[in-house]
Amino acid sequence: MIDVSRREKEVLDLIAEELTPRQIAEKLCISEKTVEGHREKLLAKFQVKNMAGLILKAIRYGYIDGIRF
Repeated sequence: MIDVSRREKEVLDLIAEELTPRQIAEKLCISEKTVEGHREKLLAKFQVKNMAGLILKAIRYGYIDGIRF
């Protein structure tokens, strides 16, 4: 399993809901720069190059439910 923090999981869920970094920042009451940092950490942890790869791997590993699509 990939070690994902609670906040990274929240960001991952919101990415899966197609929110922009600005929308995620507003929803979580954090800066957009902090959101970008979480996104970069998630890309590195899941060893992917883009958000599409992140979502696919997150579904495979069970971090998000693919049925929402």
